[in-house]
Amino acid sequence: MKFFLPYFNHREFAGCGEQLSYLRNALAQAGYSAALTRDLLLAPEAVNILLECFNPEQAAEIVKAHRELGLRLVVVASEVVTGGTLNDFNLGPGFAHYSNRAYWQQRFNCFLEVARCAEAIWCLSDHQLDGYRRILPEKRIETIPLCFDAVDAQAESSLAPSKDIGVLFFGSLTPYRIEMIKSMPIRVYVAHNLPKPVLSDFIRRSRVCLHLHLAGGWPYSSNMRHHALLARQAYVLSESSPLAGELDPYLDICPRSGLADRTRELLERSDLPELAAQAQARYAAERPIGPAIAALVSRSLGSPT
Repeated sequence: MKFFLPYFNHREFAGCGEQLSYLRNALAQAGYSAALTRDLLLAPEAVNILLECFNPEQAAEIVKAHRELGLRLVVVASEVVTGGTLNDFNLGPGFAHYSNRAYWQQRFNCFLEVARCAEAIWCLSDHQLDGYRRILPEKRIETIPLCFDAVDAQAESSLAPSKDIGVLFFGSLTPYRIEMIKSMPIRVYVAHNLPKPVLSDFIRRSRVCLHLHLAGGWPYSSNMRHHALLARQAYVLSESSPLAGELDPYLDICPRSGLADRTRELLERSDLPELAAQAQARYAAERPIGPAIAALVSRSLGSPT
């Protein structure tokens, strides 16, 4: 079985590269043929894996290719179903992206059009499953297992610069995150909108990589971010979530009230690189990628190879 991973529905590959690259690497390590591609591709026994984010024109193109040409699809659901839309979290001012309800409603509607043509829906977290199973009860809904990606880790381990950054944060700068960073008693280096190779270098140079939630009381862990940091052998200090993340055992999990003191404690230690290497080694030993991805494909598409 072949897999193509098109990214034509994302304006820039950078916006979807982490997820699609992980899937390409995971499928390859499970013994499948898998390739990133700009556009939809038709080939015998080929399945196109699309990361959700469709406008009406793109949704119509995909539906037409499915109906007229037999295009086989799996859709990766990256967002959270809230009622009859996506990401309706009532976050208030300062969250322009999530506050644009017309955008999210259209995106939800387009997702449903494409999802009805898909053989399976793959979620990024177990916490998404109930929402997608409610709106698509006839579909196979599965979680993509997050496992150690030896391909990515090998690429990232070729350089080991000195640890000249104390604490690093990267991600969107929401009001909550800005408040938290300003309240920290030590300087937090903020890396914002950097190309992946540059960001990877900053991660390798940092003694502690800090993860903060989008907003206060945010219930979800950030699985893909934690996975990317572990691949780069980072020491990860992560704000605790009401809903546990599957990679929490490999992270330093701390409640909001203790982050400042914990950060100070960590920066006084000299063994953080060794602890980070040990966490990565446990991740690799306990979560091998090949068998988990092969089982996902078998459950979703009914084919072991």
